[in-house]
Amino acid sequence: MPVGYLRILSDPDEMRIGRVVTAQARRGQGVSGRLVEAALELIGDGPAVLDAQTYVMDFYARFGFRPTGPGIPGRRDPAHPMRRG
Repeated sequence: MPVGYLRILSDPDEMRIGRVVTAQARRGQGVSGRLVEAALELIGDGPAVLDAQTYVMDFYARFGFRPTGPGIPGRRDPAHPMRRG
């Protein structure tokens, strides 16, 4: 049984992180954070966006995402540093 899942989609001008999920039994163990870190390593310094519920935007802010509005709730600009921890 998978413990977590994340997909990376290629949009014309940016990469999109979508469908980040963690098995209920493994929540709170850092699985989602490790998935996002790995995704951003693959994406590199280019822009990335994600659709996320507002209550988890603080989680994504650790990785350089900032809220941008209802259409694209989170965006990380090129070469934006991630905060560790």
